[in-house]
Amino acid sequence: MEVSRAMLLFAAALLSYVAASSAAKCSMHGFCDSKNKLPCIYNGVPKPVTDESARTIMKEACGDYFAIHGDSLCCDAAQIKELAKQVKALEGLGLRRCEACYANFQKLLCNMACSPHQGDWLRVFHYDEEPHEVAEQAAFYVDYKTLRNLYGSCINAKKFLRFVPLSFAYCGQDYHNCTMNLWYGALGKRRAGLTSLDVTYEPVDQEAIFTGLREYRPFQDSMYGCNETVSGKTCSCEDCEAVCEDADDAVKPVPLST
Repeated sequence: MEVSRAMLLFAAALLSYVAASSAAKCSMHGFCDSKNKLPCIYNGVPKPVTDESARTIMKEACGDYFAIHGDSLCCDAAQIKELAKQVKALEGLGLRRCEACYANFQKLLCNMACSPHQGDWLRVFHYDEEPHEVAEQAAFYVDYKTLRNLYGSCINAKKFLRFVPLSFAYCGQDYHNCTMNLWYGALGKRRAGLTSLDVTYEPVDQEAIFTGLREYRPFQDSMYGCNETVSGKTCSCEDCEAVCEDADDAVKPVPLST
């Protein structure tokens, strides 16, 4: 009898843990430093976005995000307006030369800033690691394949394109000097204009990692290949080696049957 009771208690505790680990939670919400656009550290549940203008801006910046994720997010109206500027900055950095690249990075930015499951993969903190209400840095844990596929959709393996001035400064004119880590390192800096705080993109090749006495599960999503058509647009051969290969295959003569 005691054994059965102990097993029931264990099962209940396990279910409680699973429910808690899968529940929506945030790492940040709102700006605590509105001048510098630094977010507040917030380890709570997502909050409803009721501002209609913010909802319209969110739809323009991130598509049907509310339809997919619900009305409660880990960002408020002010953050959504800032996010829209960051998504727009992708174009200025040259990342819309290829629509697949743009759509992939857009997906990454929208989820990092607003996902109701943000707390699963985003760790925010202050530079001195002491308790603060303002976040200055973030570690964004992302599935390795997701990061690799996004990078592959933006960087032509055959000929390095100077998509991003920061990337160019880090990687050098010769594309052989560029690496995925250097590229994400450049784009994660606040000065690149894509985030409100300095972000380190951390590639993860396992289901979960433990850091700071808690578990994080990496963000994972499908990414478009640069040779895929997105929103009716396809990358040029100049910007996507795979498109060149597809074109070569299309014009190859069909061997005559014997």
